[in-house]
Amino acid sequence: MKVVLVLLVCAVAAFADVDVTPYNIPVFPEDAWIGERIVNGQPAATNQFPHQATVFSTNNNATGGFCGGSLISPIWVYSAAHCTRGFNWYHIGVGSINRLQQQQTQISNHVIEHPQYNPQNLNNDVCVIRLDNPLQINAAVQVIRQPTRSEQGQLWVGAHALVSGFGRTTNTGPVSNQLMFTGIRIISNAECASVYGTSVIVASTICGRGWDFDSQSTCNGDSGGPLILRQAGGDVHIGVVSFVSGAGCDSGHPSGYARSTHFIDWVNANTGIPIVP
Repeated sequence: MKVVLVLLVCAVAAFADVDVTPYNIPVFPEDAWIGERIVNGQPAATNQFPHQATVFSTNNNATGGFCGGSLISPIWVYSAAHCTRGFNWYHIGVGSINRLQQQQTQISNHVIEHPQYNPQNLNNDVCVIRLDNPLQINAAVQVIRQPTRSEQGQLWVGAHALVSGFGRTTNTGPVSNQLMFTGIRIISNAECASVYGTSVIVASTICGRGWDFDSQSTCNGDSGGPLILRQAGGDVHIGVVSFVSGAGCDSGHPSGYARSTHFIDWVNANTGIPIVP
C-alpha cells in the first residue's frame, strides 16, 4: 500500500532496538510477495465467517486500497488504521464469501483511528468505521464478540486461532474473489520480538505462526481482517491483521496483529459497545 516506501526507508531507525540484532522488517500483508497462490489457506464455506467485512478505502470512488474488517455491531466495523489512513470514503460489504457479491453494502465517511497509531513501528494499528444505517443481521451477517473484561489478561499462547480474508492469488494480481482462511498458532510476544524487535512487538501486539506449519500466514487474508478463536459459546475476536514479514508471507516468520484485549476500553469509549464483564 501507500505507506510501504516510507516504512522501508524508516525501518533501520524505527525497528532497531538498542542492540545490533538484525531484526526482520515487518510490512503490511498487501505489500508482501506471496508466490503463485494463496499461501497454504483454504476456501471458506458459506456463512463460516459471517462477521467478515470487506473495506475498500478511496478518495475518488475508483482507486484506493482493499482491506478486511470485522462486524462488531450492526453499525460498527473494526479494521486496521493503516487501511483508512489518507482516505475519506470507505465502501463496506458483508454477507458473502464472494467478494464481488456482498449481500449488504454501505459507504461511510466516518472513521476513528487510534490516536496513538504509529505507522513507523505499527503500534496501535486499529480503527473503527461507523455506518449510517444498521446492517440487517441474519445467517450470513453476524456480529462477533470482543473479549470480555475477565478475558482481558488472556494471552492465548498455544491457542488455535483462525484468520480469514480475500487474499491475493499472485504476486502482482488482484485480491481474490473467494474468502480464504487458515489456522494460526498463537505464540508468545517474546518469541515474536526475537524476530521483529521490542519496538514493534509491544503489549498491544499478538503474533502467530501457521498451525500446521510455519509458512501458513495472513497473506491468506487482508489487513484489518479478523483473527478469531472458535469457542463452544461462539467466536471471539482476538486480533486485527496488521503485518507480516518483509521476507515474504511464506517465510515462516510470525504474522502480527493488534491485540483485541488491549483495545476493549478504546472501542467502548468510541463506539458505545458495552464491555461484557
